[in-house]
Amino acid sequence: MPKTIAAPPAVPSAVEIANLPLLTPFRSVTFPNPEASPLIQALLHEQELGNVVTLYQNREDTLRKELGTIINDAEKAEKEKAKEAKANTSSNKVANKKKDKPKLSAQVQKKIKGIETEIRDNDKLCSQYKQELLVYTQHTRGIFQSAYTKIALRLETQNNSKAIDALEESFSFFCPRQTIEALVNVNDGFGEHRDVWDDSQRVAYVREMCPVMRAHHRPLSVGLFSLPYIKKFHCTPDTPVIVEALLDELYQKTITDEMKIRLKDVTDDARLKVLRHCEEMLEKKTEVTTELVRKHYRKKSIRLHPDRNGEENRPIFEAFTDARDVLSDVQLRQVYVTQMLEVFSKIGPDDRTLEIAHVAWNKKHRPDVAEQAAKVQKGKKKDAPLQLEGVLDYTQIPRGVMVTNYRRNNSDIVKIAVYALQPKYEFYSKIKSIRVEMKSTTGEKRAFTLKRREIVEKLQLDCHRQAILEPLVTVAETSLNPGLWEVLAYIQLDPMGTDILNPDNHSGEIVTMKPSALMMFDVADRAHEKLVNQFETAEGRCKQVYAELSSVVNKLRSNSSAQNNSLSVLERYGTYHNVLVRARQKYNYLQQMTEQSGLKSDIYGRLGDLLHESRQLFSEMQDSANAIARKKENKCDAKRFKAYVATVLESNDPSTWMKNVSKAELCRNGGSPDPINRLYQLFIEGKGKYTLLFDSEMYKVAALREDLFSSKQCKELATRGEEVCLREREEEEE
Repeated sequence: MPKTIAAPPAVPSAVEIANLPLLTPFRSVTFPNPEASPLIQALLHEQELGNVVTLYQNREDTLRKELGTIINDAEKAEKEKAKEAKANTSSNKVANKKKDKPKLSAQVQKKIKGIETEIRDNDKLCSQYKQELLVYTQHTRGIFQSAYTKIALRLETQNNSKAIDALEESFSFFCPRQTIEALVNVNDGFGEHRDVWDDSQRVAYVREMCPVMRAHHRPLSVGLFSLPYIKKFHCTPDTPVIVEALLDELYQKTITDEMKIRLKDVTDDARLKVLRHCEEMLEKKTEVTTELVRKHYRKKSIRLHPDRNGEENRPIFEAFTDARDVLSDVQLRQVYVTQMLEVFSKIGPDDRTLEIAHVAWNKKHRPDVAEQAAKVQKGKKKDAPLQLEGVLDYTQIPRGVMVTNYRRNNSDIVKIAVYALQPKYEFYSKIKSIRVEMKSTTGEKRAFTLKRREIVEKLQLDCHRQAILEPLVTVAETSLNPGLWEVLAYIQLDPMGTDILNPDNHSGEIVTMKPSALMMFDVADRAHEKLVNQFETAEGRCKQVYAELSSVVNKLRSNSSAQNNSLSVLERYGTYHNVLVRARQKYNYLQQMTEQSGLKSDIYGRLGDLLHESRQLFSEMQDSANAIARKKENKCDAKRFKAYVATVLESNDPSTWMKNVSKAELCRNGGSPDPINRLYQLFIEGKGKYTLLFDSEMYKVAALREDLFSSKQCKELATRGEEVCLREREEEEE
């Protein structure tokens, strides 16, 4: 390979090739994974070889031009020397007799010989790559034929004639054959017929179309729906056919115009066929759009005609017809859509500015219609004052600042934003700085300033590299102390600014707008709100357990068993015990919330009195029951011990009892012969049909009594305490 050869140009990606318009009928074999498609991979390799061949051909042309330049310069120099020698010699006759070609110097001849050798080497390598390209194009053609047969058979079973026609058109372009007449001429009329394929057309199409499609993207339908003539023609998202046809036509026109520029001075037949194909596609899409506009007008005009809807709707029908006149004219339609979409890409969905641009377009391209509309508008507003529209009004009062808050990383963040002035395009072009000043009712002051460079850096660009103009400009995101804040914004503009994306202003002039409307913002104390919510929850649960405990106490008072100073097992452990312990827990939690929040609740005192009263009532009844039980034969110490522990749990501070209780005391209250194991069983297993309700604090204290329980028992009590604590916490959070 010659030493001076350059690297081959970049090959398009698999996705770019798969998105080519002519490959649309082959999407079933190219998507959803173009990188794994044999057809796409064949086209990619074909492009690589084609680029290398083109590179060697261009190198050969460069070398031949360089060789010609060297020879011409050398001959010119030798002629100049011969001319000088002729002028200086005295024997003109001898000089005139011999007019041989000027001899080149040895150095020049050596240089020429080196270039000729390089040309031969380059030509040899180019021939090798051409042969390799020829072989691979046959391989690519075979893959195309296989994919074509597979897709065509499937479409024939579906009876999809339109898809079959598109497939035929695509295949005939990628794999064109010579006509039979051309074959006869090639073989001097002897009638030897064989298929002759032109694969250079396929290679040229992929090579030329991929860069063009990479540089130009298809416009979005959102902008087209905002154009005045599209609205007047009653094109809505419910009827997107015309809009999609207009976008296809505009995109094809952009591709065709770009292709004309690229292939302006090209004489290669294959590349010229690509240009002709783009022109034919543009002509087809233009005809389709024109036909859709005609059908849409015929369908809608019947519904909008004044004879059917009344004379008051005549302006709507006239605007509809006026839009038809523009959209049915190919040249006007293409110019209108192209230029108005450029305006939309700069200013966004601003109806007022779009209407101004629409009127300006009519003045330039339809002066007669614009003049008539101006007369009608003038007749409607005879006494209206003269106003300059579409220009930023420096006397206006900006809207109030937008202040919102949100949670981030368990902290409250306040977002401060200023509304962009209208029109937004001029505001972003002229903005110099934004200053927001805040003052709370407690006298605290805060200020935030946003410079033009920071505003420009925050702007985002769309797919066409145009700035997306947001209605709000975020000035700061910060945290504020709780309280009521007054917020004002001060905006400075540069009246000479014209470029949105320029981070520096065009001049040193400053126009300070009037202060924005005063805005008040209340920053809430989240911590206090959380305490209040927890207090209200605790208060509600206390009211609930107060009602339950009152019902149980009244029932015990009226129960015959209570009158007989005895309690049944169900009343002792199944009803009264659970209600009383839960009431104590809710009472203690409400007491904690009252101390933290500083709030007061009447249910707190009433529940405390009821707890005291219920403990006295039950203590009396339990004493009577214990006296009766002692008189009975075969009394059960386990039941008495369980009753004793239950009485402790119902007391005001069972944790203190657990810290100080001794083995002897447990034995005295029915714990014999093994009071420690019996107490542990009540903690862990419950023993019996009705289990005692131990809270997490009891488990924690019991786990620390290593003098009573074994290390294994202490570990089990600690584990059970964590489970109970987690369950209590979940219950409080519900």
